[in-house]
Amino acid sequence: MFDQLKHIDSELLLWINNHNSPFLNSVMWQFSKMTPTVLLVLLIAFFLYKKINLRYAATYLLGCALVIAIADSSSNITKHSVKRYRPTHNLILKEKIHKVNNYEGGKYGFFSGHSANTFGLTFFTYLFATVFKSKYRKLFFIYPIIVVYSRMYLAVHYPSDIVVGLIAGFIAAIIVNFIIRKYFLKTA
Repeated sequence: MFDQLKHIDSELLLWINNHNSPFLNSVMWQFSKMTPTVLLVLLIAFFLYKKINLRYAATYLLGCALVIAIADSSSNITKHSVKRYRPTHNLILKEKIHKVNNYEGGKYGFFSGHSANTFGLTFFTYLFATVFKSKYRKLFFIYPIIVVYSRMYLAVHYPSDIVVGLIAGFIAAIIVNFIIRKYFLKTA
């Protein structure tokens, strides 16, 4: 059964990676960078500052920093403990992969830090920024979906890397939301 799951993981990755175009290469390359994520977090913080106050916006930024610290460090620790090669470093797959800008990523890829970080930030924002209506907060999830798709498109993560990263991001967001609400947003 484990071999079958690995096969499905590889085949799905190759299917995503092989549906490429020059336009998508450019778009996915940009979405794979962390700059848009930082800009979105700052934009949301600015909105929270304008809508509520500076303390609330600063608390949001602190929460985002904590989510990144937890999600990113757990990803890095796991990558160097599990030592699962990225698809671009897999001797069987690497010849079948379409590379964008000769990008291969680091040696190990389980689990995706991009997935953990972007989904963690999105879950945290969803839980924290209740000033946004629920129907609009749900739209926030479009962004991390595009980011994680870009990581598979670039063939630096298997779908399973993405799923585990999503779970790690969700856990980080729950922990940080609890800490922030208990210790930083106490009501009198």
